[in-house]
Amino acid sequence: MCALAFFVLDPHMAFPGWWALVPVLGAVALIAAGGKGHVNRCLLAHLAPFWMGRISYPLYFWHWPLLSFAAIVASGSPSVPVRVGIVLTSVVLAWVTTVVIERPVRFGGRMRWKIVAPCAAILALGHLGGMTYARHGLGFRKGYSPDADVSTAKLSGGREFVNPTCGVDPSDRHLFEFCATDRRAKSRYAVWGDSKADALYWD
Repeated sequence: MCALAFFVLDPHMAFPGWWALVPVLGAVALIAAGGKGHVNRCLLAHLAPFWMGRISYPLYFWHWPLLSFAAIVASGSPSVPVRVGIVLTSVVLAWVTTVVIERPVRFGGRMRWKIVAPCAAILALGHLGGMTYARHGLGFRKGYSPDADVSTAKLSGGREFVNPTCGVDPSDRHLFEFCATDRRAKSRYAVWGDSKADALYWD
């Protein structure tokens, strides 16, 4: 069932849904079979699957952000060689994470840093989140429009300042489904695009 799900399920199916039962029940069957199960004993107990299982948890954390950032940089799905390289890199990073971090933390001696370090990290993240909330975001990430008051030019806000003609000749307006500018100042920049560009306009 796990193999069937791997080869049969695709993005066009209603997933998650009833199709999710195929891999889930397959995994339940493998667990229920225990160490004496034929598949577990003859296939999954071999060195390669066993090693992959040992690094699977950090591999789960590493591969997704790397593939996501690659998709952002490529403005779409990266090429097959790039994706293969990212997966191989994720495997190496997962192995390093297992050896350097996971095993010492789980099986090392009773060291005080095991408690102090995570607590300090949680406190630091909490402080950063609280200060970011109190300051209404991080200052260096705030973009400022040269043509609009930032207190009104928010997403879905400032509509009363819109000039729907945006300087386009009446004979050409049929070429633009949506065209607008800020009537409070002369425009020096143009945003051209779809609904995402519209969202950017109000920032």
